[in-house]
Amino acid sequence: SYLILEIPALPVSTGSDFTLRCRNKDGFVHEAYFYKNDDIVGKTQNAIIHRVQPSDEGFYSCSTDKSGSSPQSFLRVKGQAVIQLPV
Repeated sequence: SYLILEIPALPVSTGSDFTLRCRNKDGFVHEAYFYKNDDIVGKTQNAIIHRVQPSDEGFYSCSTDKSGSSPQSFLRVKGQAVIQLPV
């Protein structure tokens, strides 16, 4: 069995949220280890990244103990960080 990382295909806007999911070929969502640029970012069923920043751009993948690893997918972040000044 192999894994598929669900990741946004289009660039994600700075400040928005996105969710990563790790599915097997039959569509079952696994609790998985999620990686960014080969560094582990957590173990969960749905990895939610809040308030995306340019530093979140990179190669993501997932793995489980039983099903191996997904191929890496690149997440692109668009836009600049917004600075809010006090009024």
